[in-house]
Amino acid sequence: MPLALDLAELVKVDEQLELLADWLAHQDESFMRENYTTVQGRPELSSKLIHLVSEKLGWPAPKLPRKLSSLRPGVVDHSTFVPHPTTAKGDVIRLITLSDDLNRLAELYEQFRMDTGDYDIFPARNTLEEVTSYVTSGIFWGYFATSDSGPPELVAAAGMRRATPNVVGISFVVTGRDFRKRGYGASITSALVNHAFKSIDKGGLGKKQVTLFYDESQGTEKMYKRVGFVDGETCNLWVFQKP
Repeated sequence: MPLALDLAELVKVDEQLELLADWLAHQDESFMRENYTTVQGRPELSSKLIHLVSEKLGWPAPKLPRKLSSLRPGVVDHSTFVPHPTTAKGDVIRLITLSDDLNRLAELYEQFRMDTGDYDIFPARNTLEEVTSYVTSGIFWGYFATSDSGPPELVAAAGMRRATPNVVGISFVVTGRDFRKRGYGASITSALVNHAFKSIDKGGLGKKQVTLFYDESQGTEKMYKRVGFVDGETCNLWVFQKP
């Protein structure tokens, strides 16, 4: 996956921002796989950092895609978490496997890319390769809904990555177009949060907080708040590309 930086965890003062810009500017270009990376953070921090790196490298000014210009961070902890069980008897939430679920997961992600404008921002991405990378680099679970005509079908998915000792991030929350507004997104998100909070000796991750980012224009705010997420500061996500 391309490098992603969360500035809230890394930068507290301008001197740290300058040091981080120097570090990025001197990294081996292998971290710029697919010719881009992203930096997310409060608008003033992310703008300063990404322009500093561009200046140091002599690269063109970075882009702030319209569809990613107002991401809203959400945070949930043990005190605000509201569990949401599966929505129907017989439905299953389990780990995604490459052998059984990859093609269906790629279909969901393809829909997600078209609906969010991801193709306009990252046109060179290969959906199947991207999904394979997601599954192998983190913990990805799927919601499998019962079906009258066959085995349970993968209708929603979400993953956890970007872990620190006390915090883990949820990303890539998708629900198939034909299965939205049925509670599947809340259920899969809730299952991941519960796994993150469960103690390590009980098979969980033992985290204190779970974070995610959502686009206010996508209409998912109410769903995340039902699970217990509260708003953080608006942040920007910059796309940083080689010339």
